[in-house]
Amino acid sequence: MEPKKNYSILKKALIVFIIIAIYGYISFPKSIALPQEIENVYNSIDFEKAKEILLKEYQNLCPCDIYIHKEIVNSSSIIMQAIDKATDKAELECKNDSWLFVINRYPGALFAHPITIGLINNTNSILTTLDAQWWPLIKIKEQIVSDFFESEKWIRISLRAPDIIMENKIKMENKLEDEANNEKYCGCCFKSKNVFQTYDKTKFPFLPQKVNKHLWALIICGHIESKNEISSNFDTDDMYTLLTLYKVPNENIVYLNPNRFKLDNDSKISSSIITIENIKKFITTKFKNVKENDKFLFFISTHGVTGELMLKDDPKPLTANILNGWLNLIPCKKKYLIINACSSGSFIQFPSNEPIIITSTSDGEISYDDIDNDCDKNQYSDRGNEFISGFIEAFLNKDLFELKKDKKISLYEAFEYAEENCVIAGKKCRERCPDQKEICIQPKLNPPEAAKNAFLFWD
Repeated sequence: MEPKKNYSILKKALIVFIIIAIYGYISFPKSIALPQEIENVYNSIDFEKAKEILLKEYQNLCPCDIYIHKEIVNSSSIIMQAIDKATDKAELECKNDSWLFVINRYPGALFAHPITIGLINNTNSILTTLDAQWWPLIKIKEQIVSDFFESEKWIRISLRAPDIIMENKIKMENKLEDEANNEKYCGCCFKSKNVFQTYDKTKFPFLPQKVNKHLWALIICGHIESKNEISSNFDTDDMYTLLTLYKVPNENIVYLNPNRFKLDNDSKISSSIITIENIKKFITTKFKNVKENDKFLFFISTHGVTGELMLKDDPKPLTANILNGWLNLIPCKKKYLIINACSSGSFIQFPSNEPIIITSTSDGEISYDDIDNDCDKNQYSDRGNEFISGFIEAFLNKDLFELKKDKKISLYEAFEYAEENCVIAGKKCRERCPDQKEICIQPKLNPPEAAKNAFLFWD
């Protein structure tokens, strides 16, 4: 009888266990949500996975540069554009922790130009993108973080197709560049040598021998954040050097530059504060002694959009009307404007017909840094902006001077020289680069007839 008793007890225990199990199954939640931090760890992707996703998504988008933020962006952060335009208010919201990335379709171009800002959701790997014109800012609890130009915060992957311009038959390269040694930025080459270092005074006897006291100049580097966009630094520094080489006295030059990085002319910078108010202050004080028969040069290199030039320390842009107001304060008749920026050609229709205007691009076009290849006639001596480098070099070209009986170079001739020698400028660009027409630009000069008789350094 003992086995039957034990069996009965076991049977009852099993029935009780089954009842409890059924009750638990019915009453207990079908799925249990893990704590958020555990769920994120379980489903999250690391930096290498984010890079793999981007390479797969954009591998056929050549040439381009892919920038990936090294640190994950926390949920509830907002990603916005650096320049807040009334017509371009779109933002990206981080609904989960996400990897921030930027796709630059125009390596070597100055801003503004089309880019893609995007996020990779850390929990499901979904990409969300925003078509933009300016580099990204990260807004965290009302605090703005701007670190796009801090190379230690980003990794850049450069995707390059076979170089059609140089006709080098090389394989497409997916290269993770060492940002610490990144002197090649967006396919451009910032060299230590420039046209002045290779220039030999003994072989170039055409420069004026007397002091050029009738030329006055305002040189502005409008915007610079880092070594990665040092092109404007080169443009303005080289223009300053050219003026001094042509014996324009230092007291006739105002040089404004944020001075974030070492220049050849560090000690000659008048101010590092780049605002409308500060520029006007120099115009009303420094140039009050300009005479009617003197000449005035306004040169600026910066970021731009149609009708607007960006100034680093001023939320308000520089417009044609503001610039025209400044020029009206200067009493001389001969005024020359040289503007290097994206869409700088929008300034060609100036409110006043008085100045001669030269712009590095047409309206709606992108301004490029120095691009060196076998098609670039001055690849070993230019730096900074492609067109501006050629324009400056025209005044130091021995062969050009030897063709001139009067040994004088007009603004028109310097413009033509720059257009001829800038690998991406003018109609010939479309012949040089039939498969890369998007990089071709058309510099502007107005009015051309007046420019033929306009001499910057000669009477």
